[in-house]
Amino acid sequence: MKRTAIGLMVLALVGCGKNEVKATEVKPVEVAQVSPASKSLGVTPDTFKTGFNLNMETVPDLKIRAFELTDGSVQNTYSYKFNSGLSVLGAVDKTTGFIKDVGVIIESTPKNFNQELFFAQALAVVSVSGKTLDPNNHPLFLDAMNVVIKEASTMDGEPHVGDFGTLKLTAIGAKGVGFMFNVEPLSAQGQMQTTPTAVPSAQSAGGAFANKEKFTAIKSGMSESQAYAIMGGEGDTLSESNSGGLVTSMHMWKSEDGYGNMNIMFQRGVVVNKAQAGLKE
Repeated sequence: MKRTAIGLMVLALVGCGKNEVKATEVKPVEVAQVSPASKSLGVTPDTFKTGFNLNMETVPDLKIRAFELTDGSVQNTYSYKFNSGLSVLGAVDKTTGFIKDVGVIIESTPKNFNQELFFAQALAVVSVSGKTLDPNNHPLFLDAMNVVIKEASTMDGEPHVGDFGTLKLTAIGAKGVGFMFNVEPLSAQGQMQTTPTAVPSAQSAGGAFANKEKFTAIKSGMSESQAYAIMGGEGDTLSESNSGGLVTSMHMWKSEDGYGNMNIMFQRGVVVNKAQAGLKE
């Protein structure tokens, strides 16, 4: 399969000399053997960070310094912000301590950043995450990544999925939100089920609305019911997917004046990310 220019940009960013693209040596991490029922990636946040940084050795600005770990009532979460527009995050099994997925969120291009370079950096984070978790199938990962990026670039809010090796890559592009990538274990059946995206209504569902106070009150690790109670309702569902029991959804609430909005991303019933634009107190 031919790789697109996006894939070449990623290869150039994470593995090139001054004027030539070359393959990089994969630095494997020890992945624990886990049962399919556990649906985890078999590595702790610290082990993933170590392997990720080894594989990202040519781009110091994209190394993970330390994860922020949050205890939740249902599951724990980890997160790290590379800059104001790019984050990596996911869920952690409370029993085993293994991460269940790796999410890469592209919210917006930071000020004074070259947009093309920033997007290439974001894709490098996605690429190196896949290489760290399944180094033997990294060429397949790049092929899958190019396909789902092309599909998600329509910004239709739908999940676009590619399978490679032992892992599954999902990409969602939504207008006013940005891009989200998620790497997770393949389910036993290796199948993805999706729920059609709802078309947002003129006003947020149930009379719920967004403001700065509500945005600040929403915290990572909160349950959906806690978040809905703060927001005053479920808002509009931009996208929802169910992959082997991993339910991921994004909801949007508009401000009362109609000029602002906020979005919350849920995975496995808890808050993993949020973003806002134009909200007032």
